[in-house]
Amino acid sequence: MAGLLEKMEGTGFGGRQLAEAHRIWLDMLGDNTTIMVAGSGALIPAGMRRLLAYVIKNRFVDVLVLSGPLLFHDLHETLGRYHFQAHPTMTDAELESAQISRMWDLLASDEEYREAKEWIGGFTNQLDQSRPYSPREFLHLLGRELAETSCACPSAVTIRTLRRLSQASPNAREAKPCPPPSASPAIPTVGHEPAGIVRCPAAHSRA
Repeated sequence: MAGLLEKMEGTGFGGRQLAEAHRIWLDMLGDNTTIMVAGSGALIPAGMRRLLAYVIKNRFVDVLVLSGPLLFHDLHETLGRYHFQAHPTMTDAELESAQISRMWDLLASDEEYREAKEWIGGFTNQLDQSRPYSPREFLHLLGRELAETSCACPSAVTIRTLRRLSQASPNAREAKPCPPPSASPAIPTVGHEPAGIVRCPAAHSRA
């Protein structure tokens, strides 16, 4: 594969770009190199969650610079929700009437996004309101809450009310998730469960 990529440097269009990316990657693996990766947009809805988890776990990158939406999409899936592939025949009017958001060729439920925002609001309200938090500290505490949530082993999936929002858990993820209304075909994107995700032995999926 490496030899093929080297030969593609003499081609054009995407082939040459791929070869250049391969050469840059090899240069980045040299000594005294800090590898920084910037991510934004709909990488998580597009199914890149498992890949991002892999490069972090195996220390292929030193610094990640991520946008707010990317972090929100990851939290959304950590709470047991999905993103779906869209079909070209779906119209904007149909999706709007069903309260479904489209991101290029991907779909998400507006109601489930609201639930994720409510979960974040519930977490924020538990913090000490008398002092400020740096982004680093806030995200650390948020991640710790999500980790504790995924080991809580509740008997239900995401709660649809403002009460007990912290019981939302990926441990009760459905084996065959129900797509948003009117989503056809019902195809969730891949990469929802990153390698090394914490699991509770007593967790059971809903039938």
